[in-house]
Amino acid sequence: AGRVAVGLAGASEVGAALDAMDLADDAEVLVEDFVDDAVVELLVSIRREPPVGWLLTLGIGGTLVELLGDTTSLLLPVDAAEVIFALRSLAGWPLIEGHRGKPPADLDALVATILGIAGVVEMRPDLVELECNPVLARPVGAITVDALATVVD
Repeated sequence: AGRVAVGLAGASEVGAALDAMDLADDAEVLVEDFVDDAVVELLVSIRREPPVGWLLTLGIGGTLVELLGDTTSLLLPVDAAEVIFALRSLAGWPLIEGHRGKPPADLDALVATILGIAGVVEMRPDLVELECNPVLARPVGAITVDALATVVD
């Protein structure tokens, strides 16, 4: 208990939180930005589908991915225009545009993040699947919060 601290503003608060945790001298610590400005959570997944190739799946993600089933798939490779077209086909597209007073997502950053994830297939021949969920689309930028990769030997 007490091993997670959030809302820390600066190095002194991080140091105080670490002192309060009473960690071993050789303990490893991970410090991450706290993201609280997400416009929408998305699923971005790439999966090898023999014999056709690689499939990119996009959808409204986070905890809603199974509930809503709002996804669309494309065969790789794709370009930015195809990604935008696919995103616009989602029922959740209004969330990306900024629904009910929320700011719109940074579409350029979101598309760049999606294309970066799709580009992993070129770097990892042992990859079978990479599921990034959620990818947080933000007013400025986009960030992958969690990812699970499946590889073969």
